Amino acid sequence: MNARLCCTYNPESIKNLQIEKTLRQSKSSSENTIQVLLLGSSESGKTTIFKQLRMYYGRYFSQSEKIFFSNIIVSNMHKVLKSLVKICEIHSLPLSWDFPPELLVALNSLQPVPSDQKSGPRDLFFSLQLSKQRRKEIGEVLTHLISSNSDSFQSVFSLTHQEAPCNLTRVTELNRAPPDPSKTPETAHKQICEDVCFHLPDNAEYFLSSCSRVFSEDFSPSLQDILNTRLSTTGVEKVTVREDNIELGIVDVGGQRGERKKWMRVFENEIDVVVYVASLAEFDQSDPEEKERSRILASIELFDEVINSYFSQLPVILLLNKKDVFKRKIEKKGFGKFFEIDNDDMSVQEAADYIRAMYVEKREGEGALYVYDMEAINTEVFGIVWKVVKGILFEKNLVKSGLLNN
Repeated sequence: MNARLCCTYNPESIKNLQIEKTLRQSKSSSENTIQVLLLGSSESGKTTIFKQLRMYYGRYFSQSEKIFFSNIIVSNMHKVLKSLVKICEIHSLPLSWDFPPELLVALNSLQPVPSDQKSGPRDLFFSLQLSKQRRKEIGEVLTHLISSNSDSFQSVFSLTHQEAPCNLTRVTELNRAPPDPSKTPETAHKQICEDVCFHLPDNAEYFLSSCSRVFSEDFSPSLQDILNTRLSTTGVEKVTVREDNIELGIVDVGGQRGERKKWMRVFENEIDVVVYVASLAEFDQSDPEEKERSRILASIELFDEVINSYFSQLPVILLLNKKDVFKRKIEKKGFGKFFEIDNDDMSVQEAADYIRAMYVEKREGEGALYVYDMEAINTEVFGIVWKVVKGILFEKNLVKSGLLNN
């Protein structure tokens, strides 16, 4: 395979303008060019797919990029630990904040504001200021917290009877409960959301089990480490791939609600194929931007709204991502209770097919819909699925060139 890759990674706003200019110019480009738009809600795995594409076409990460990702990993670990602490508190699991004197000094020194405004190690931990110059001290603090609370943290990973965040009936019940006079309405509502709407990041177990390695002096992130990092995409990114005399321009846009207004500028350009990425694993989560809603139903509504409004005549490739995380969750929690289905003994594939059908029934228009399960974090699985996707894209190019009937 003769392939090359050109990529703008982590773009500034000026790069977004350059990408838009490139897209406008693509309207007059050769018939051997296909523009692919990568869409999906936040944390669906779009950015992981974007990273996989870089490696698939031989563009590996530079040393400066690895340093960048090593700092993101520390930020991810801090976020994971904050989530674990909150979940332990919700479930009344014991937590130890007994830090030795030297670590208390480190905690105090890693604060954005004077420490006398803090009430204890817990608050100091939550307000920890991450600094790449203080990586050693941060590592000692996080490592101590993990080792001191390993039993409670493991209990969180083993929970099998968590409240279903997408069970809106439960949210309604809690809202109707007698009000707590000690809490303001805003505080009470926030507590309801925390009680039923928490979830751990998908990379939680991966990085917690890698803590000593991550904070070693000679640490350099592996490709798997980089794939497991979580960093929200902002703006517009484009990767251009040339393979077998066909140029694929793949455009990725941020999935957060605040980023979606930028989608319109991309929609105005000529798009040939849409790849919509959805997470199977979010079936038990609430929408982080609107906690009273089911996250997976919000993703399906977004699919319905965007695909049918702008791309009803175009081929759409739906990638149902995070099948591996989905499988682990089904085995622990079951599936039916999250959708008020009587049968809670559904197999992993039956549950995945149920979600697949929810997306498929929303598709309108004449454009074809192709649906595939995906594990974007798994390089081998990604390669298999991407070969299938390439076949669809190349077939689309033949149609576009007039060499094949639609």
